[in-house]
Amino acid sequence: ADTIMLLGVDLKKKTLGAISIPRDTRVTAPDGKTGKINATLVRGNIELTAATVSEMFDVPIDYTVALKADAVKEIVNAVGGVWVEPIDDMKYNDSWGQLDIDLKKGRQRVNGEQAVGYVRFREVKKGTKHSKEEGDFRRTARQQELIRALFAEAMQPRNLDRADTIIDVGFQQIETNLTRPQL
Repeated sequence: ADTIMLLGVDLKKKTLGAISIPRDTRVTAPDGKTGKINATLVRGNIELTAATVSEMFDVPIDYTVALKADAVKEIVNAVGGVWVEPIDDMKYNDSWGQLDIDLKKGRQRVNGEQAVGYVRFREVKKGTKHSKEEGDFRRTARQQELIRALFAEAMQPRNLDRADTIIDVGFQQIETNLTRPQL
């Protein structure tokens, strides 16, 4: 569980709220074990993670969505790219994790592969200039920014006409208890 978010959707007001939960947050889960929240996914699948988040915030979790490895890349590509705005240069190459990030400061349109780098970037390699984009707090802000950018792109007229195709891509890239009409 690299990224955990609690999303609230108000269909009447047409609003979406998000709270990012750092993956290293220490919790005592409903199974009685204490440790990092991201470990709940390994121990008890999405159900234990959802139950843990539900207890943390004292809210029921009605629906869950777990993204597959290529979800961000495929969904961003399905909507034709998104606009993001790095606050500093982002340069990092991780051959083990197959992650090559090279984004410049400023507003720009990114494709799926670049979007993955944008949301996964954590720090520059030792011995190089630091970036204002480093750290988990900035990382969670970028993840939320990407969600807003995806919703904005999905609502563009060119994508409204392709909604069925985009939803199909989305359903192939997630595990969820949402139905297609709900999504």
